Amino acid sequence: HLGTVLEVLWGHTNWLLVYVLSGMFGSLTSSIFMPEKIGVGSSGAVCGLIGAWGPFILATWHQTLPNDVKARNAQMQMVVASVVLLVPLSFAPMVDAAAHIGGLLMGATSATALFAGRIQTRSYRIATRSAAVILFVAMWAGTLAWFIDNATPPKALLNLCPASGCPAP
Repeated sequence: HLGTVLEVLWGHTNWLLVYVLSGMFGSLTSSIFMPEKIGVGSSGAVCGLIGAWGPFILATWHQTLPNDVKARNAQMQMVVASVVLLVPLSFAPMVDAAAHIGGLLMGATSATALFAGRIQTRSYRIATRSAAVILFVAMWAGTLAWFIDNATPPKALLNLCPASGCPAP
């Protein structure tokens, strides 16, 4: 349900950008920090949506109608509670903490860059977008550089099927 609500609020393109960028970055961080595991699922992308929700609320903070202030504050409390629960639960067994936290951070960063245009004060809008774009580029460049220089998958993961091919399911 959250994904649908956010897609309506943000628009299809912004929602898809946040989702895809968060999923890709979550997978990349998972490959770096958990190279001995095979990650599956979309949890990094979903965590990115949660991470992006906070910056969206903050960017539109002063655009809330007086009757909606209570709902906005409740949404922000929900976002904070979700992140507070998400981070420690990501370290449970069989959960990809690197993908969760990577997706969460990329969602927050990409949303800050995307939604900075909604901030009403021009100087804050420019400063926020500039800082977010710099952080976005630095996160991708640094993480990709680390991956290229340091990540090597275990040999066992390179040969999951015999040379003759994988058996049919």
